[in-house]
Amino acid sequence: MAGLSLLLAVMLLAVPLQVLLAVLTGGLLFVLTALMLLLLCVPVLVGIFATPPLDISDEGVCVRPFLGRARFIGWAQVDALKPYPLLPRPDQETERRALVGRTRYRPAEGYMLVLRGADWQYRLTGYLCGEGLRGVVAFTNRSHADYDSLLKRVRAHVPSRP
Repeated sequence: MAGLSLLLAVMLLAVPLQVLLAVLTGGLLFVLTALMLLLLCVPVLVGIFATPPLDISDEGVCVRPFLGRARFIGWAQVDALKPYPLLPRPDQETERRALVGRTRYRPAEGYMLVLRGADWQYRLTGYLCGEGLRGVVAFTNRSHADYDSLLKRVRAHVPSRP
């Protein structure tokens, strides 16, 4: 997460510098590259905010993002628990399987909580997950060490929908 945050900071710093170069040199190309760089910030933002640490309680979920403040989401605000579509398929992870070993390799698994009234960064993730502008908070076996127990606790409060 720290690496993605640093990358985002460098990208956001580079955009006004590219626009400044465009103004100083009269080159339209620098403006176009600045716009392209802004578009490339979207997947970096999703990487930062898609799978934050979660604390589960009987009242709801406390989301603790790497950047920003913690936010409590009550179970009444959670519309659904769905499979997380932004994970790589097992056939896309040949390098990982070779590095980890066939016996220790575990395919990427994950679920997402579809939320009502979420912040913009979770709505952005929801848009890329095919949920329109509804917010999404995901948890996966790659980003959460206690994935299995987390999934069990969430399923006790939210029904799954395919």
